[in-house]
Amino acid sequence: MKMLEENKGFSLVELLLVIALIGVMVAIAVPSILRQIDHQRLVRSARDLFTEINAARTNAITRNVRYEIDVAGTTYQLKYFDTASWVNEPGHTSVALQSNISITSPAGAFQVVYNPNGTVTVPGNICLTNTRDVADRMSIQFTGSLGRISIVTGC
Repeated sequence: MKMLEENKGFSLVELLLVIALIGVMVAIAVPSILRQIDHQRLVRSARDLFTEINAARTNAITRNVRYEIDVAGTTYQLKYFDTASWVNEPGHTSVALQSNISITSPAGAFQVVYNPNGTVTVPGNICLTNTRDVADRMSIQFTGSLGRISIVTGC
């Protein structure tokens, strides 16, 4: 009796089934990955702005002069008060927030000013929002009595 030879490899139906399954998994995963990328941009923007505000506080204390973060739209700049006017801090260029991130509160241009003793002149918070998902927000809070800075989720 003659044995039939077995075919080796995959059939077209099996290959199409695997490709379809991969397509479904990609379709499910891509929106989640894009949301995570946008959220990471928000986190990075919040941390970058936090770092610059903390630099203003630290420099105000160590150099015994007033420092500010001058915010205009989606950019900010570290400055210090030199006898009669605000001067850009050497080595600190104007910084832009990550793409699709905006400052929703306070509105418009504003400054966060630190006194030489490390206190902030006007306590408050800055709310950053992911423009692709307005529920994705982070807040940078600063207190007047101690000048402490913190980042919290939500606004």
